[in-house]
Amino acid sequence: MQVLTTGQEWEMVEVIKYVTTRTMSTRAQIGFYDKESTPIEQAGQVYVYKHSDGYPEGVLPLLKDFCQRFSTRRGLTDNEYAAARYVQALANEIDRFSQRFSLPLRQRHTSTEAESLEAIVDYLGVGIGTTLFLIDYFYHVSPTCITVYRTGWKGEKPTFKKIDTFRLRDRNAS
Repeated sequence: MQVLTTGQEWEMVEVIKYVTTRTMSTRAQIGFYDKESTPIEQAGQVYVYKHSDGYPEGVLPLLKDFCQRFSTRRGLTDNEYAAARYVQALANEIDRFSQRFSLPLRQRHTSTEAESLEAIVDYLGVGIGTTLFLIDYFYHVSPTCITVYRTGWKGEKPTFKKIDTFRLRDRNAS
């Protein structure tokens, strides 16, 4: 098995082959947009990355609640702040998970193994990127709705199949 190392240059095809032949988490990316009609792959777009539990049941409870609260208090048209605060909400969720499983890890593993496993949980799981890369789901967030897509890959190019759309309550509605 080949292992990616820091500074190693790989061709995109090799990376895709490497990633798709390993058992991986269900990865997702979430994009925050000004309008419902904005294309997913817009120039300059930044995406929030969720490394695991990226399927709708693992993303939508927190995302829908977050979007509704943020929309009510500030408005989802402020998508830079919305994306930043959503990263924080995801990190908080991961921290709660990590705290819940820290003691069992320490009870079953040596301290060195437990620290190594905790480092994985503590410092992976959420990120920010400018490229769509081998994800399983994509979530398009706009001021009016969250649209969920199942993604596929044709070589280096992602494909998107719309699964569902969830409307958000208008912040000005009573």
